[in-house]
Amino acid sequence: MPETPDGLFVMRRRILAVVAASRVDSIVSLQAETVGKVEDAYPAVQVVESCWREFGGLGDDSELRRAARPLVDRLRADAEASGFPWAHAVMAALDSVLGLIDMDVDVNRSRAQVIGSAFSVAYEFDQQRVAPPAGANSWFSFEAAGQAAAADQISSSGSSLSKEELFNLRVGAGSDAMHYHRAMKEWMRSVP
Repeated sequence: MPETPDGLFVMRRRILAVVAASRVDSIVSLQAETVGKVEDAYPAVQVVESCWREFGGLGDDSELRRAARPLVDRLRADAEASGFPWAHAVMAALDSVLGLIDMDVDVNRSRAQVIGSAFSVAYEFDQQRVAPPAGANSWFSFEAAGQAAAADQISSSGSSLSKEELFNLRVGAGSDAMHYHRAMKEWMRSVP
């Protein structure tokens, strides 16, 4: 994307969306593992990873993301049909992945879908009374603080984000994703 003010603005929106999806996508593999189909989560995870690879300069992966859509749609339908109490959280995480797939079509709508879906995951954790991470009063506030910190980091850069800045965003999102992952495991263990 050219380094024009408009190009930078769009790129920053995309980066913030990928950060949001990266924060919550780890719970998808836990759902797939529960039903004995861990490999089914691979396309959803690869959609998020493909965005990070693109930001790192490794080329356009939009075709890979589009090819993953039917697999992610099926994974979402399977989660919905599962009847597990965490199904809505998993569906919301998959909605964030679907938003990344659609990012090339409509960046504004897709960005809103991705970011909103990450908040939906947090909301589901709160609704089910899953204990929030230490220092947070709720999963929703944890998600808001994490996305706000990422937005501040993204907007504080005067031009394109450096590879180091992108790496730091990715590591931060991955660290926060582990809170969701651990909490989801505990949630799953607590259900008879």
